[in-house]
Parts: sequence; structure tokens; C-alpha cells
Amino acid sequence: MVKFISTVVVLLVAGVAITRAQEPSKKILSDVEKAAIVESVLQLTARRPLSPSYFRPVSSENIGFIKPSLLEKYGFKLVTASSIDLSKQDNMVDYLVFRNIYLRGDAAVVVVGQVTEGRPCFGEYAFYEQTIVYEARRSFDRWVAKLIRDQTPSFPSAWQRARQLRETRQTVEPKPQQQ
Repeated sequence: MVKFISTVVVLLVAGVAITRAQEPSKKILSDVEKAAIVESVLQLTARRPLSPSYFRPVSSENIGFIKPSLLEKYGFKLVTASSIDLSKQDNMVDYLVFRNIYLRGDAAVVVVGQVTEGRPCFGEYAFYEQTIVYEARRSFDRWVAKLIRDQTPSFPSAWQRARQLRETRQTVEPKPQQQ
């Protein structure tokens, strides 16, 4: 019985040691690598519609180390989070924010939020965020990104809401009978 228990304990310890050895080491991306990853993502994002303005704001949150000239090359402008906060008090603001950049295996995963928020004329504060996930892989001397997931929440249009409202009224309120 003692041999059996000691064998089980040895197997458990060996299994934990093997499992730990197979875990990838936590490699931290340098600012230079992150800048190259952000640039590869911006190349794809520049093709996506965001706002009709001449430049597209990108929040400096989480990417403060990026040079503004890198963003301007793709039609973006680095904007501080405080200036976005000031703008959204009186207007609707469209901007991008890099939520997270991390390594998963040999690829970098980049989570980007495409945000529209603020206070429209005569309206209440509104917030809408579309989460976009990219995966960037090292290819020779540069990082190459590709779109992995685009989570677009579906909001019914004004016409759809009006039709739904009419349909619910018709089922609740009986039509007057003609005599």
C-alpha cells in the first residue's frame, strides 16, 4: 500500500513538473515591438470606416510610447485621453483605443476598441464600442496583422424600432370596428 501511494505521489509531482515545463515563458514585448505591431494594425484599420473627418483620433491610452508621426502616416492622430474627455462633454466623439496588446504563443494579440461616445445636441450621454481583435505575427523583418474577430453589436435602426412599435400597438390595441 505504501508503494502504491508513493508511486501516485511521484507521478503527480512528475506530471506537474512536465506541465510547468510545457507552459510558454512570459515574454514581454518591448516598446519598439509594440510600435511595430500597432503600425501593422493601423495599416488594416486605415481601410475601415470610422468618421468623416480628415483625421481619425486614436487615444494615447496604452500606447503613449508611439510617435505621432507613425500614426499620421496612416491618417490617424494621437489624442490624449483628457482631450477626448473634454470633447465628449459637448459633442459626439469617434476614436480608436488600443485596449490590450499581449503575446499568445508566437503571435501578438491586439484588442482595439472603436468608440463613439459623448453628448449629442439635446440628447443624453451615449456610448457605443465595437471590439476588434487582431493577431500579428512576425514575418521576416516586420509584423503582419490580420483581423481575427469583429464584434459588432447589432442595434435596430429607427425604421425597425418604429415597425416593432406599430406591431406591438396593433396586437395590444384592437382596431375599431366599422359599422
